[in-house]
Amino acid sequence: MARGLPEKLNGAVLLISHDRAFLDNVTTRTVEISLGKAYDYKVPYSRYVVLRAERRAQQMA
Repeated sequence: MARGLPEKLNGAVLLISHDRAFLDNVTTRTVEISLGKAYDYKVPYSRYVVLRAERRAQQMA
């Protein structure tokens, strides 16, 4: 977990980083806000990237 943050946090954290390994290590959920809609992914960051690509491909079909 990130320095200074507890292992379990009862709340939300807005986290901005380009370090994908770091994001995978500290996230268990990603909420994407796109075109006025919120998409809730309860998975680590790298899995979110895959699921987002699949969702977008389905939307384009």
